[in-house]
Amino acid sequence: MGNGIFTSYKNLLKFIRLDKSERNIVIFSESGQDYHFFENIIKHICQSFTKEVCYLSSDMSDPVFELNNEMIKPIFIGNGLARTILFQIVEADVFVLTMEDLNNYHLKRSINKVHYVFIPHSMVSTHMIEKEDAYDHYDTICCVGPHHKQEIKKREQLYSLPSKNLLSCGFDRFDSLIKQRDVARLQNNKLTVLVAPSWGKDALLETCGKVLIEQLLSSQYRVLLRPHPQTVRLNPELIEDILQKFSNNNDFICNPKMDSFDNLVEADIIVSDWSGVALEFGLALEKPVLYIDVPKKCKNPNYTQLNIEPIEIRFRERLGRVISPQDVYKAGEVVEQMITEENLPDYNTLRLEAVFNIANSAYIIAEEIVKIADSSKDY
Repeated sequence: MGNGIFTSYKNLLKFIRLDKSERNIVIFSESGQDYHFFENIIKHICQSFTKEVCYLSSDMSDPVFELNNEMIKPIFIGNGLARTILFQIVEADVFVLTMEDLNNYHLKRSINKVHYVFIPHSMVSTHMIEKEDAYDHYDTICCVGPHHKQEIKKREQLYSLPSKNLLSCGFDRFDSLIKQRDVARLQNNKLTVLVAPSWGKDALLETCGKVLIEQLLSSQYRVLLRPHPQTVRLNPELIEDILQKFSNNNDFICNPKMDSFDNLVEADIIVSDWSGVALEFGLALEKPVLYIDVPKKCKNPNYTQLNIEPIEIRFRERLGRVISPQDVYKAGEVVEQMITEENLPDYNTLRLEAVFNIANSAYIIAEEIVKIADSSKDY
């Protein structure tokens, strides 16, 4: 694709010159990892509603560039000034993103009239894990479950914010994972433990990851490590240290690809911290979750003002067990107890409490995006 900077400026001009009909629905992806949140939604937009999509990406390795679909127009826009300019002047009927903090930093809302739609990339609550104003500048929020609608409405009331269009959509990634639940998988002689943490200085991998992995391997478990992409990007020394320590052990596998369900389906149990993947794993696959109680992942110290307990706190002991980092040396023993546990959670009830439109969310989101794009009036 040539020099990234040159290509991004050339593509900025290419986007500006597009016919208005080609900018009816615009989707933006920060990373190739984002594509799997959009994939099934795009399929419905293009196939079920025969609408074209303009797909902007900051990542040259985005899977969208490998497609050969005349209904999808992929454009590389980079992550520099060309992208910043595009955001400021973009003309589109609807702009779809899975990016928090729109308008809070350098990526602003357009000077033109554009309807912004946010698609969540996690089931977790909106008011603790991200900054308190992370979603304030969107027009429409595709809500995973009742908790999202309740949290955003409460913030709007508390701070006298304009009302957003809150759609009861569900979560396509969750739906896709449920479909994998009963798929036959490779049977291993050993129980498989998936270690899938969040990221940051207080996260599981950064605080006690090596001890945890060592304990699980010494307990004769097979360990799959799925580090968060941000850890891989921001703390490569830690990943290299872990690989050097454990890569010679045949029972240890490291796979940082978040767009793959293989590790989730293959695992018998997950060990996590505050990552949303623990909710997905427990609720969709109906398997046990072991939480290591590292400090909360909290970018909003004012989250308690809403007086709503975040779902990632509320569901922890309903889906599994919680142990302190100081007790991580007991992880192997706790895993053994949990695997043989007979009193299982009521997964059906928990799913209905947490997720809208199970098995049908991608179609519903696509339908709503098309309605917004075709509407001549504001929501």
